[in-house]
Amino acid sequence: MNEHGYKCGMKDIFERFVKYKKSTGRKERLYVSVLKTFDNYCCSLPSVATMLDKETVDGFLQITDQRRLSSVLKDASVLRELGWYMHRIGIKDAYVTGLHGSRKSTYTPYIFSREQIILLLQEASDFHSCYDSVNPNMKNVISCLYTVLYCTGMRISEALSLRLSDVSLVGHTVLVTESKNGRQRLLPITESLSLKCEEYLSERCSRHNVYFFDSGSDLHNGQIGTNTAYRYFCNLIGETGIPHRGRGYGPRLHDLRDTFAVHSLQQLIEQGGDVNANLEYLSLYMGHQSIYETQDYYDKIVIMSILKLVPKQ
Repeated sequence: MNEHGYKCGMKDIFERFVKYKKSTGRKERLYVSVLKTFDNYCCSLPSVATMLDKETVDGFLQITDQRRLSSVLKDASVLRELGWYMHRIGIKDAYVTGLHGSRKSTYTPYIFSREQIILLLQEASDFHSCYDSVNPNMKNVISCLYTVLYCTGMRISEALSLRLSDVSLVGHTVLVTESKNGRQRLLPITESLSLKCEEYLSERCSRHNVYFFDSGSDLHNGQIGTNTAYRYFCNLIGETGIPHRGRGYGPRLHDLRDTFAVHSLQQLIEQGGDVNANLEYLSLYMGHQSIYETQDYYDKIVIMSILKLVPKQ
């Protein structure tokens, strides 16, 4: 059944591909949108495309005055996944574009030292900001929030989307449902982190009892916005004396996630575990699509940071 109205010679493959991605927990909206545009392009060619070949793909991914680089890279990511899918189902002639679907950032993540993390989290526990009339519960939130970010490596959007029912302090688990890649994952947490969360809940004031991290505001059922979390993070960094060079220059809130990865890998290496097995586990824990994404993302920042952190013999 051609549910999305594709018309070119690959329409049945498009439908099967979208169905497959949906079955893996991915949100189908992006795939449907990109493939619809690509389908229209294929149908506009003098000879309607029936195969995912290099000429057709490269023609579609041309940058024009009306089409920004970011849009081309997003489309390339979907077509690259489509190409690999066609290979898996036996269509070996399908072209897999080498154009990566994301621009490489020139930003170098700030990896906090263990001493800086201790200082940061201690400052968060002692932090007394001026009263926030819009988000009155933030003084109770920040210590637990930043501890959770460092101890689990969650993305800030994932942490702020946690509902009360997602956190089991008895079972020591956190269920991440609003992930970047649309995949749920169940994270085991330590008993000490569970106790930290329990302490936060005992002081938490909420009007809605929907989100775990509740701003205390009437807006958005109490859900905290990422800009609010970042603003408090900048204030906290200022209190610790760690230099902050402004938005886009860091340290960023996301750097707590990078620091979690570096410190975790450092600990695993010191314990003498299998590096590939550890990378695979870390990939699953952090919600990456595959171990290759983990390796690609951390090859430079992790290895360089670990070399600095591991004591010289």
